[in-house]
Amino acid sequence: MGEKQGFWELSRKKAWKHRYFGKMDAVKEMAWMLHSNKAYTKIVRKTKGERMMYKAGNIIDAHVHTFSFLFQDDYFHPEKDVKDNACVQSILKLMDKNGIDQAVGLVSQGMSILPLENQAVIKIAKALPERFPYVMVGFSQPKDQPWLFDSQQAADEMETYLQDPIVKGFGEVALEAFGYMAEWPQVWPRLRPVFEVLAAHKAPALFHTGIAPFMQMGSDGARVQSRRSVYFGNPMLIDDIAAEFPEVPIIIGHAGVQSYFYYGSYADMALIVAARHGNVFLETSSVPYEVLQKAVEDPAIGPEKIIFGSDSPAFYGHFQSSKGEYYPTYGKTGPGEFVPDHYKYELDYIQRLPITEAQKQMILGGTLQKILDGKKEV
Repeated sequence: MGEKQGFWELSRKKAWKHRYFGKMDAVKEMAWMLHSNKAYTKIVRKTKGERMMYKAGNIIDAHVHTFSFLFQDDYFHPEKDVKDNACVQSILKLMDKNGIDQAVGLVSQGMSILPLENQAVIKIAKALPERFPYVMVGFSQPKDQPWLFDSQQAADEMETYLQDPIVKGFGEVALEAFGYMAEWPQVWPRLRPVFEVLAAHKAPALFHTGIAPFMQMGSDGARVQSRRSVYFGNPMLIDDIAAEFPEVPIIIGHAGVQSYFYYGSYADMALIVAARHGNVFLETSSVPYEVLQKAVEDPAIGPEKIIFGSDSPAFYGHFQSSKGEYYPTYGKTGPGEFVPDHYKYELDYIQRLPITEAQKQMILGGTLQKILDGKKEV
């Protein structure tokens, strides 16, 4: 990195050490780092003991679930205060540990089977706007037959939510939740009115992609099979949407790699779709290093189309392959660790990429911020 340490090194070693500052030398040290690396443009000083806020350059996690069915006590009691919400507090702890400024709160499956799920995600964000300044939401669906949702009702619901400045888009969209016993030609016409609304607002959609042998663990620890997840987890389906709605920024969550196991074919499909469409971006959660490296070196993709995300508080683990690389997995018996620190893998992979510090900052929040502000050309 030459004589000066790069933005990443300084931010990890110094910036986060002084996250809650009170000494003037810490402020000066931060100001020198920010100015010399041109990663940030302005510091807004706050009184002693307050959290430092930045005008630009925040590290933003594009993919967290602040209201998750993994924390069932919180999930079925959305009236709980955020300070008593174990899901929110676990995410905040990991964010603070790893120097993550902000995160986008998503609903769990791109829909709101529990009627209060959208409202709960919004409530959490409004209670903690400095950490969760934006959310993406879904729409209500029949609990027993979610694929039979009313298209116009879903579009109207999305239109209403997008009137709230804190709501920025549609996500996390899990197509297998819509499909289940349906075919893509049946599902896509039902979703089209929702994307017409997104196009009018130039609002993004973040899709879940990738496959796994199972989607959840039963109460007895056994794997529960989910129908149609192999079919609807294929990023290829997003090609249709991106082509028809070029105004909608589309983020391929997991870049084709489900949070449990690594299957290269779907990762390659995600890269193909991103390479084909200017409005398609790849999100990093659970993505192995080799996939990210291939994406940044592809002249049709590049670092400007990669967005940092963690999928917290998903409880997959990682295993080390014979090549020395780490891959996401549940293993054979389920998770060995609940809410592990995914950030240490995601951030390490980004740091290792053969790109400039400015390009890393684009991945860590710059590109996402432009999309959320409606300023990213697609």
